[in-house]
Amino acid sequence: AQRVELDDEHHDERRVVDAVGRDGGPREVAEDEVREAHERADEVPRLAALRDTLVDRLVEALPDVRETVDRAHKVAGSAHVCIRGVENEALLFLLDEGGVCASAASACAAGAMEPSHVLAAMGVEREWSAGALRLTLGHSTTLDDVERAIEVVVPAVQRVRSFAR
Repeated sequence: AQRVELDDEHHDERRVVDAVGRDGGPREVAEDEVREAHERADEVPRLAALRDTLVDRLVEALPDVRETVDRAHKVAGSAHVCIRGVENEALLFLLDEGGVCASAASACAAGAMEPSHVLAAMGVEREWSAGALRLTLGHSTTLDDVERAIEVVVPAVQRVRSFAR
């Protein structure tokens, strides 16, 4: 069996290569797994940086916007904010019109009309949780995509807030 040595950071992938590559048949599958593990190691920090740019710019551009979860405990591709005084259904309509795909509330409450029970359990007040917004970034997301999202989200929030006055 051919053994592919990796650094300690990728010890799980070494086990995959050893287990799968023994008979020499599916070695290519194991090599693909190793390559993908290395790509993920590069992708996670890239997505986290894009997510942080998106959230930071929204917080800077709009009053009463706050990040829902501390970044140290977040998935790299998940930007979740709560926007006080905004009903997320109206916001989602405007975002969709602007070409930005987004979701309301937390993933486990997607599609529900009530604010997320998860956000309530986290102590997020209804005036904030009603404006929960989840934007997901992925391997194809670019800085231009993030800039476009900011260009659409900021005026959409301003418009929804103007309706509430």
